[in-house]
Amino acid sequence: MLDYCDIFSKCEHLHALYVEDDTDVAQEVSEILNDFFATVTVVEDGEDGFEAYKLFYQNNNHYIDIVLTDINMPVLNGIDMSKKIRQLNPAQRIIILTAMHDPDYSEELKNLNIQYIIKKPIKTKDLLLTLSQASSNIIR
Repeated sequence: MLDYCDIFSKCEHLHALYVEDDTDVAQEVSEILNDFFATVTVVEDGEDGFEAYKLFYQNNNHYIDIVLTDINMPVLNGIDMSKKIRQLNPAQRIIILTAMHDPDYSEELKNLNIQYIIKKPIKTKDLLLTLSQASSNIIR
């Protein structure tokens, strides 16, 4: 059973970056994220996501707590963005949201030590359970 208060208490002081090129999905998921996180930055592609990630650090002197990203996006895909983020912050918590079921991606995600993957279409329960797990032990 989901404990919304527990999830909120874990996330209320945390900051999230959400990278998604599908505007309908982005709107739906960002509404949920905004209910739990202190701030949510939403961008449409991996290049903008990486720039937002660096900008957040410059403005706050700490990294965004949780990154949520789609894989298949224009300009820079979610895997390549995750690689760039890992170069700056190897401990970054990254959640992949994907409809892709390609074994090549599975191997790349494993090599990047991506522990959180949510299959699309996204179910709210799956999203909240993953947020609860990913936000555990983050101290802000």
